[in-house]
Amino acid sequence: MFGLSKSEKEAKAGRILDRVDALCRKEFPQLAATPLDDVECGKQQLEIKKIQLLYRHLDIIDTKTSVLLRFDGLLVTAFIFLIGFGRMKFLTFSLDSFLTHSGLLLAIVSAALCLTIVSITSRFLEYSDDLDSESKKLAMVVARRALYYRGAWFLSVVALGFIPLALLPALFG
Repeated sequence: MFGLSKSEKEAKAGRILDRVDALCRKEFPQLAATPLDDVECGKQQLEIKKIQLLYRHLDIIDTKTSVLLRFDGLLVTAFIFLIGFGRMKFLTFSLDSFLTHSGLLLAIVSAALCLTIVSITSRFLEYSDDLDSESKKLAMVVARRALYYRGAWFLSVVALGFIPLALLPALFG
């Protein structure tokens, strides 16, 4: 994640796991309150529910990211249209040209971040007998993808704000 140390990444993943654990205990109280002779089975079932919940979070992040990627495509199209509409030459130094090219760059960087989120990697899908370590790995993936999504979303919003600013000189100048 962006400049975080290993201990900070693990702390963030730990907070996610704590929230998921609390949600699972609330949603499945029968698993958290198993008889003493069946405690290990109850813990294992609770870990499986946590892993399922983490995968649901990944699905949500992936869905939101694919929508943002489509929006970034529209932004790139709009900025390219503005470049063609204004008959701007690349690397000209006017305010509208600067805003248009900056917005285009932000939209492209946002799309690149989105592609790192939705890319299919199987590093974290390796089979593990230890469900606790698997849920920790998944929590790290959820934290990283959520952070990248927030960054891509922010860049897209800033790029969207550049469109009316780039049009101002053409409308009033």
